[in-house]
Amino acid sequence: MRITVKLDDDVLECARSLARERGMSLGAALSASARRGLSTRPTAITRHIPGFDVSPDGRRITAEMVRVANGDG
Repeated sequence: MRITVKLDDDVLECARSLARERGMSLGAALSASARRGLSTRPTAITRHIPGFDVSPDGRRITAEMVRVANGDG
């Protein structure tokens, strides 16, 4: 589908860069970025203790690993 939209300069530059890196058209890069953004689920933060998000492929650090790193194990 053909449509005319106004993009901020930085968004256009990022889309052009993505298109170059992936060897795709500007339209395909914009579509891929829009799909990725639209499919991202909002994160509900209901923590009572400060925390942080961890990547799904992140490595778990155990208490034993901390003891060894501190020279206590």
